[in-house]
Amino acid sequence: VTGDLEHPNIVPVYQNGVDSDGLPFYAMKLIRGVEWRFILHPELADERCDRDLLERLRNAVDPIDVFLRTCDAVAFAHSRGVVHRDLKPENIMVGEYGEVQVMDWGLALDVSGRPPDRTKAVAASRIRGPAGSPAYMAPEMALGMTDRIGVRTDV
Repeated sequence: VTGDLEHPNIVPVYQNGVDSDGLPFYAMKLIRGVEWRFILHPELADERCDRDLLERLRNAVDPIDVFLRTCDAVAFAHSRGVVHRDLKPENIMVGEYGEVQVMDWGLALDVSGRPPDRTKAVAASRIRGPAGSPAYMAPEMALGMTDRIGVRTDV
């Protein structure tokens, strides 16, 4: 699903397929940066966070701009009939130069109504029922009402 979403604020997938053991894999761009949650709440930063970069980004990045670029990416996905289903500050990366990337499309779901392309199907994108981060779930997700999942779910 993610591989078909070419947008400046969606992390690109370079390759996907099945390995020699029959397991699906994908390779995506390595994003060097800081999770948006740490920019919003630096007290949450852990040992994996580059504190120098965090401080530089906190002084240079407008949180509203990060939010708007996130909205651009999600609106693009929605225009293609794809919902993310796990939007949260942990899944938004702000890169070294302020670039914004929406990450972790593992629960993405095609709600376009188009017949699925079996050659591009990925197991995680077909997860139905409750999935995601409870604190950020829309009611229809928490209740497993997959027939009600749509673009409003991400909003």
